[in-house]
Amino acid sequence: MATIIDCGLATRPDRRFGINHQYITKTLTPYNYRWYAIVRDSCYLYIQKVKKTENGKTTVEYRTYGWCWRDGREWVLDYPDLEWALDDLNTLCDGEEGVYPPEVERPWVILTMPKTKPEQEEKPFAYQFSGFRKEEEE
Repeated sequence: MATIIDCGLATRPDRRFGINHQYITKTLTPYNYRWYAIVRDSCYLYIQKVKKTENGKTTVEYRTYGWCWRDGREWVLDYPDLEWALDDLNTLCDGEEGVYPPEVERPWVILTMPKTKPEQEEKPFAYQFSGFRKEEEE
């Protein structure tokens, strides 16, 4: 059978939205891991909650994403428990922060469709008058 992986909506530390230093914290906790990332030895790290469904059974796992911005390496690791994921990421490189990656704005822009002019009322091609003949005949 197939495995269905539901990562939900991407959160703000996701690199697809760019990197902003205000969303980088010193340590990840069970209360802030969804909204913040950390940096260890020039590696940008964050966690995302994942639901896996296999053979009708759903399990929750925690997927850690890592990106070394100096050499471009990327990796993904899944953990069955949030505490294990937090412990591994926070103690990486003895828990010392590294150099933050350069801030990057999101690589795409959302634009709205330009407003169109309201459609002009169509004028009738011909007018129909009713009751004329009756008045003329009388």
